[in-house]
Amino acid sequence: MVQAIFLALEQGMTGRKYFLSDGEVYQSSTFSDLIHEELGRPWWLRITAPTWVLRIITFFGEYVGRMTGKVTALNNDKYNILKQRNWRCDITPARKELGYEPQLSENNAKSHLSIVERERARCETSKMNSIKIFEIEKKPRKGLLAIEWIILGYMVLTLLLALFMSTKIHNIDPIIWGRFRIAMMMLGLWVVYRLIPCRFTMFTRIALQLILLGIWYPETFEFNRHFPNLDHLFAAHEQSICGCQPALLFSQAISHPVFSELMHLGYASYFPLIAIVTLFYFFKRYDQFLRAEFIILGAFFIYYVIFIILPVTGPQYYYLAAGFDQIANGVFPDMGNYFSTHMEKATTPGWSDGFFYSLVESLHDAGERPTAAFPSSHVGITTILMFLAWRTRCKPLFWGMIPFYVLMCFATVYIQAHYVIDVIAGWISAIVFYVVLLFLSKKFV
Repeated sequence: MVQAIFLALEQGMTGRKYFLSDGEVYQSSTFSDLIHEELGRPWWLRITAPTWVLRIITFFGEYVGRMTGKVTALNNDKYNILKQRNWRCDITPARKELGYEPQLSENNAKSHLSIVERERARCETSKMNSIKIFEIEKKPRKGLLAIEWIILGYMVLTLLLALFMSTKIHNIDPIIWGRFRIAMMMLGLWVVYRLIPCRFTMFTRIALQLILLGIWYPETFEFNRHFPNLDHLFAAHEQSICGCQPALLFSQAISHPVFSELMHLGYASYFPLIAIVTLFYFFKRYDQFLRAEFIILGAFFIYYVIFIILPVTGPQYYYLAAGFDQIANGVFPDMGNYFSTHMEKATTPGWSDGFFYSLVESLHDAGERPTAAFPSSHVGITTILMFLAWRTRCKPLFWGMIPFYVLMCFATVYIQAHYVIDVIAGWISAIVFYVVLLFLSKKFV
């Protein structure tokens, strides 16, 4: 192109248009083969899409563009271009009038592409190397993190509640001394961070809080078990809305082992999804890491407060206590304080020989209690994780999480952990919590 520009200046050409190329004829497969070779010949599948598929995609792309006010990559104009089978770029006029002769052959193009690819790989490597998790921070944070203050507030609030209910709580010592030990661990990690202020020591402070969620969740039962159970009201509302009990019928309608394993896979993906989003922000979006964790952990503790004051156990406990026959007949007895002394749950629906079925059962045996059904924190937290994944603008992260998120939403009802209204409340609460916590994170994080 530079050659053609100087030739045009020398010839005094104005108002003329020329095609510039190496003068060879290529097929679209030639370019895909070149890219394939430069990428190290990975496994691939060449698909030729018919034009009518392209037309549908560009039609919706045009519609989305008009709705959002932004030009999409595939629109009606692009369809008119892409549907053409052949393009003629004749450089004969440039040769005759300017004396232009191409200087970049296909082999040279490959060489240039290899250089570009190597440079891009070098830049990526340099970028990864720039993430030095042990590098001392120039401006370390001096005090406690905003989320640590929230957790301390939760600890004080629930400690006061425990002291107020001390005559009802069987053994209050673990609650008191447990909080003391947790406070000491937080203080110890804060001291370590102050001595070695780097990303790694900051991560340990957040990791501690994520690990301790396994303690805070079952502890909500120690408080709400002393309040009258409300499952009969929620089951009755479920019946009035749906005309049945979806949690009772879902697993009966679809009992195939493969479907069962998919449901339990979705439910078991809860903690891995939290870990994936946390690690992605730590390694790829560290400038937003503390804000993301403030939103995740903040949402957890809001849910815990709700669980304490709203004693709903969910179908897996209530159906067994009330009797499956009564539930099937639309009778929902008030269980009162039954769950203050009973923790038996129904057998989890599904294929009992499945790997993910066994995994979910192990998780339930380790920390599940007749508590925390409304709203569904599993649905709520994973919805918030999806918002955070979308916020990264990393498409592989977001779209990779979508299947597990969808399975999660169905699984909570399939395995009788939640009512449908719990799931709906999980979606609504997630939106509210995310908006509020994002606003607060911009002010305090």
